[in-house]
Amino acid sequence: MLYRPKELYCDATYDAKNKVACIGFCNKEMTEVGTKYIRAENVNEAEHKAVEFALEKHPDAIIYTDSMAAVAALNIKTVYHIPRAENIANLIVRSGSEMSKSKVEHSIK
Repeated sequence: MLYRPKELYCDATYDAKNKVACIGFCNKEMTEVGTKYIRAENVNEAEHKAVEFALEKHPDAIIYTDSMAAVAALNIKTVYHIPRAENIANLIVRSGSEMSKSKVEHSIK
């Protein structure tokens, strides 16, 4: 059987006021999902860390991101730019961002 690497989509939301980002990744079927809250100086740093987070969990994956800055900065052959409208990870991080507005305490690293 031919090996086919996982394909993951990455994204980030960023709250400039608090310098907190929700970063995450998922596969097309949404059976592989990861999110976490981090501190970041700007949205580009958050997007970059989202890709690193996915690669940390799945080093052999093909990664898709809507951040041209992250693609350029990382310069990794398995990281590709896609249009924002095609980035399904946006659903994951937007949900996480909304959760952060709730009264429930979330971990920030």
